Amino acid sequence: IFDNAGRTGRQHQELGERRALEWLSRCAAQGLVAWNSPAQLERCILALAHLVDFAQNDTLRELAAVVLDKLLFALALNSFKGVLGATHGDSHAPYLTDGRLEPTSGVGKLLWGMGCYNPSIAATVSLACSEEYSLPTLLASIAQDRPDEMLSRECHVIGPVQKVHIVTYKTPDYMLSSAQDYRPGEPGAREHIWQATLGSDAVVFVNHPACAS
Repeated sequence: IFDNAGRTGRQHQELGERRALEWLSRCAAQGLVAWNSPAQLERCILALAHLVDFAQNDTLRELAAVVLDKLLFALALNSFKGVLGATHGDSHAPYLTDGRLEPTSGVGKLLWGMGCYNPSIAATVSLACSEEYSLPTLLASIAQDRPDEMLSRECHVIGPVQKVHIVTYKTPDYMLSSAQDYRPGEPGAREHIWQATLGSDAVVFVNHPACAS
């Protein structure tokens, strides 16, 4: 018995499995609340790779692999020349001003040869060391493809009654991405509403910061 919670190790495991299955089901159906967030993608990829390798529950392990495929599909689709250039629900200044510092850049470099390795190694190392997860070749092809023109639409559920609708347009020369009509006229928090991407050092965006820093 663990004194702090009054549960056995088996009870802790069962509770963890139940919560993980609930989160995986929600993420598979609705997407991430902080949609396309580089930092959250890194954390999720790290956790999912471990679940695929070590979970003893077959349903949990298989669903973790499905959600990992989905997140990596989103990363492949929303990247341009190795830069995650999509709108996202949680932003950090260093990742916006230099695409090489973005936390999933190393994941792209590892899986489809686009991006670069940087100090954010958690997700990259977890995938590199995974013995059970293999990236579907289709996802690598999507990331490496340079279509003459591509238009994609996504919908993420970010609250009990709120959704965000994302549109991304990509050509061989640039990528444009925005959250459509997202809370117009209201102050922002950490959302990154739109971006034009021409390369790792050439991005254009506008924000509404919550504070001077």
